[in-house]
Amino acid sequence: MNQKATTGGILTIVSGAIGIVGSLLAFALLPMIRTILTDPQFQDPSLTPSELELLIDFTTAFVGFWGVFGVILSVFAIVAGVYTTRRRAWGLGLAGAIVSLFLFFPTGVPALILTVLARPEFAATGQQPNAVGPAG
Repeated sequence: MNQKATTGGILTIVSGAIGIVGSLLAFALLPMIRTILTDPQFQDPSLTPSELELLIDFTTAFVGFWGVFGVILSVFAIVAGVYTTRRRAWGLGLAGAIVSLFLFFPTGVPALILTVLARPEFAATGQQPNAVGPAG
């Protein structure tokens, strides 16, 4: 029996879960990053106090932005993985598998390969991967 869609969906979900953990870790490290940047031992003496404050604000905003972006991509990958395991929407599953490449590469690659190979499984369940709109 063909189980490529199920396996690809599970790997996409795993990538999304790892992406959420990584994003939450970035949020957890924000106070430590700020503390390190304000420690005089690690500061560049050529920076003025206003430049140092700008560096600290930029770094925390940068890490925070990528943390939020990572959570959004991770949630998308998890939802797409669920749709893939249920063989509901091959295009959404393919998009989720592509996103999972950026979240966690070791599980993203097999997720993408298995999702691409699972296209006939979606047609076998009544889904039409090539359909543009509802048949009428």
